[in-house]
Amino acid sequence: MTGGELFALLNEVELAENSIQLKGWIFHRGESLTHISVFVDSKPCAENVALQDEPDVAAFFGLPHARQSGIDVAATGCSTLNRTSEI
Repeated sequence: MTGGELFALLNEVELAENSIQLKGWIFHRGESLTHISVFVDSKPCAENVALQDEPDVAAFFGLPHARQSGIDVAATGCSTLNRTSEI
């Protein structure tokens, strides 16, 4: 990814023992994103998760490539996850 601005919003974060659920959106102002990976305390928890269709995000920001920006991740096996973990 080249320089530029990355925009993101997590509107749902649910933590449970050894699992996490994230919902929201993410996009780069200058180029398309297709997948994300989630790391908890610098350890991979969910890798190469496809971004979902979010036409409202693309319309609001006026960026057609931001249409594929939806985050919907449910990951288990995040063994070090706790309320002070860095995501």
